[in-house]
Amino acid sequence: MKVRQGYILLEVIVCTFIMSMLIMVLYSVTISAINTKDNIEDKIELNQQAEEMEYHIKNIVENSINIINITTTDNEVIETLQENKTYNVLSIKLNFKSDDENINSKNKKDNQEISFKRDIKKIFINTLYDDNSNKAGGYEIGDYVESIKIKIESSKLICIIINLEKDKVTLEKEMKLFIKSNE
Repeated sequence: MKVRQGYILLEVIVCTFIMSMLIMVLYSVTISAINTKDNIEDKIELNQQAEEMEYHIKNIVENSINIINITTTDNEVIETLQENKTYNVLSIKLNFKSDDENINSKNKKDNQEISFKRDIKKIFINTLYDDNSNKAGGYEIGDYVESIKIKIESSKLICIIINLEKDKVTLEKEMKLFIKSNE
């Protein structure tokens, strides 16, 4: 009978190498699957945020009479907007008349503001009262906002573009909205 002393060590080394390769492959597949799952969850959350923002913004814009002014990211207040020019904005102020004329004039909402807070990446809807009081009147409508742009396409048609980002996943939401007439 022959003695095979050197083969056992070689077999252990080869087996260890093969097991190490299998573990590395399984680890990389697991990490890839986790990253894909996280990206899909982020995309879903951004889409939900965009839909919620669109609902609120559409409600405000389509019930407004006109745009009072915008505040750009350069803190410039523009009252007369040029058609087909895109503005990066921090705030969009809209003239919003309530259908209920029986509301006490001190509590009557005359203006609404879509406000973007860059430092916290959120969008708010603020109520601006006619009597210039400092009453609280705002609520958050969205997170993960990188920028808001507005483009006037005609006297009653505007396009609002919101860019969202979460963990390197980005989404651009474009809304074409009509402003109702003064009549």
